[in-house]
Amino acid sequence: MGACSAHNSASTFGSRSACIGHATRDSMASGSWTDHGSVICSRRGDRYNAIDPNVIVDQAGTRP
Repeated sequence: MGACSAHNSASTFGSRSACIGHATRDSMASGSWTDHGSVICSRRGDRYNAIDPNVIVDQAGTRP
């Protein structure tokens, strides 16, 4: 089995201040997670809210 990825979200309730983070580890069975930091963040005044992580796959089947 290949590396495992996890995306998480953190936000301030009632605002658009939020971030989606990314972490990986070699196996789901054991090992420590490596934090790769924020993927995207939103701030007060933004027209979007970064609270729902999702995987994007393009037409070629790759993840940009």
